Amino acid sequence: MSIQVKEIAFICHQVADIPRARRFYEQLLGLTVGLEYEGAPGKWWIEYDVAGVTLGITNINPPGDKVRAVLALEVTDIEAAFTAVRAARVPIIEDLTEFPRCHSFAVKDPDGNEIILHQLKPADQVPKFDSALAKKVASYLHETTRRTVGYHQPAADGRTHLFAPNGFFVATEKSTEGN
Repeated sequence: MSIQVKEIAFICHQVADIPRARRFYEQLLGLTVGLEYEGAPGKWWIEYDVAGVTLGITNINPPGDKVRAVLALEVTDIEAAFTAVRAARVPIIEDLTEFPRCHSFAVKDPDGNEIILHQLKPADQVPKFDSALAKKVASYLHETTRRTVGYHQPAADGRTHLFAPNGFFVATEKSTEGN
């Protein structure tokens, strides 16, 4: 069974020092930030658009002695891709995981290079931040996702959408008193 790759989802560089990396990518190379997200205190994901391909930098998993770049490929069906990889007995280094905006898992190619297989969720499945509806809350670390929450926003089904301080969707939870 062949996996259907649609496009390059992103290329990511692991960095140790976010301010130093930003000076390099933004000031020296002149790249413009498309999205920046502090997932947990001091842990950043920053995206730049380079001719239609996303280049991400992150310190979520800082590099060791090796220089490391990771390629992420957008697939048409993440479940089918996961099944195909398991059937082919390719080493899976990160299990199929659901994130606020996507599903992904990571494998190693025959030479040990990491490749992420990734599928964005349909836009209508990712709640949109609405400053008129959202209630600012004291920032806290969401236990399940380990991401920083700064806003609670009521959802149509009675649950609560959680958003980061910059309006990036984090999760949806059952409503609790005081949200």
